[in-house]
Amino acid sequence: MIALLSACLAALLLQDAPPTPPPADALHLTLNEAIDRGMRNNLTIRQVRLDAEQTVDTYGQAWGAFDTIFFLDGTASRSVAAPTPTNIVGGVNVGGAASTETVFVDIKTGFRGTFLTGTSWSFDVGPRRVKTFSDAGESDVYVGDWTLSVSHPLLRGGDNFARSALTLARQDVEISAAASFASILLTLETIIDAYWNLVFTNEVVATRMGAVVLAQELVATTTAKEAQGLQTQLEVFEVKAELAQRKEEELTAKNAALDAIDLLRRLILAPDVDDELWDLPITVAKDAVATAPAPETKLQVAVDTALARHPDVVAARTRLQRADVILERAENLALPKLDLTGAYGINSNEDDYRDSLTNLNDEEFDTVSLVLGLEIPFGNRTAGYAVRRAQSERREAGVALRDTEIAVITRVRTAVREVELQELRVGVTEEAMRLNEQLYDGERRRLENDLSTPFQVRETLQNYLTATDTHTRAKFDLEIGRARLLSAQGVLLEYFGYARELPPDLDESVRPPAP
Repeated sequence: MIALLSACLAALLLQDAPPTPPPADALHLTLNEAIDRGMRNNLTIRQVRLDAEQTVDTYGQAWGAFDTIFFLDGTASRSVAAPTPTNIVGGVNVGGAASTETVFVDIKTGFRGTFLTGTSWSFDVGPRRVKTFSDAGESDVYVGDWTLSVSHPLLRGGDNFARSALTLARQDVEISAAASFASILLTLETIIDAYWNLVFTNEVVATRMGAVVLAQELVATTTAKEAQGLQTQLEVFEVKAELAQRKEEELTAKNAALDAIDLLRRLILAPDVDDELWDLPITVAKDAVATAPAPETKLQVAVDTALARHPDVVAARTRLQRADVILERAENLALPKLDLTGAYGINSNEDDYRDSLTNLNDEEFDTVSLVLGLEIPFGNRTAGYAVRRAQSERREAGVALRDTEIAVITRVRTAVREVELQELRVGVTEEAMRLNEQLYDGERRRLENDLSTPFQVRETLQNYLTATDTHTRAKFDLEIGRARLLSAQGVLLEYFGYARELPPDLDESVRPPAP
């Protein structure tokens, strides 16, 4: 009878019973379903995705420097010049000038902008009225003109300087996307840990419930033997105390399972999206894991994958490229300023505003100018020290990249060893659990034949429960270790069937649409 009971309880504790249908008022999840909900609902993932979207908007904002600008300027003034005193030239009184009143009105409108080459341009057109009053008479002139001006930097601000601002903005997008991806990997790791932790706590609950049944049977057996005079009352008290301890362990395990449910709920559900699910208990399937093959555990292959795919390495590599661009810009700003500016325009003098604008087609009255401007700052401290700082930042970015690579390599090596360790632990702990089961069963048989004591049975039961928990933990630690190895390589998303989250393809030659 005792052997049959031991075998039944061992099946309850150790073997995978046929799955029972989940309650209708519970949320039943496989690991893949939990991950899918987390990818859609997790608030941390939502936040980092929004951060990445903001940097894309910042890239579009950087294009604002190359937008065409419409302008309209109006100037109006009135001035009265005082009369000049009498002027004697060669003993002859040539007289002086009377006071003069001048009214000036100038309106300019047009467009201006900057090309990706750094060349700035402007086109303006507008009338200007100059009206004067004096003792000599009155003058009212309407001057119309249009002018096209183009200025190109030959040294400072030239070459690729203007476009490099877009390169920096694009690299910021790539860095932000990598940081977002890294955060998603860590969050996904947390979700997987929480899932397997819930599976583990559920297994512990089942183990503790079985232990209560075993302890109850031991109390019944010991009480019966005490009635036969084969056991003492003290031993009855001992097994009853053991039963109370097992019940306390069952209560503690159930509370830990509730805590594990709350943790998983917070990670994969959002109250504003899953209001009807938020308060439901969660049940999980311990055997519903991903169908993809086990992660690569060959060290060199795993390291090579991590160096190519891990977002921390990708971000550090992009920061180094960004430091190169910043250094190039700083060196450009340290050059002398040499700008070539050319302008061409046509003017007219008429009697009213309308004619001054409509008669701007006579190329005989034109204006042509060509200006070559040179500026050389003595000392050039601002630009010179900016170059030195950019050089230092470039070296720092190189060191940071190497440090990141070493950190990722170390993480991969640790993860590979952890997976290998847990694979061995699963086999060893399974054997230990099997042997402790046999020891417990044997001690129960000995007690049945009055060759053992309740104390010895309790000791073997405790060892049996500990071995069971250790084996269960080893199995789930293996799953967690595999997830961390995949995360260390930067391929955890692909393993579960999700596309790698990449920054948008930003072509610096294509102007983004206006918002």
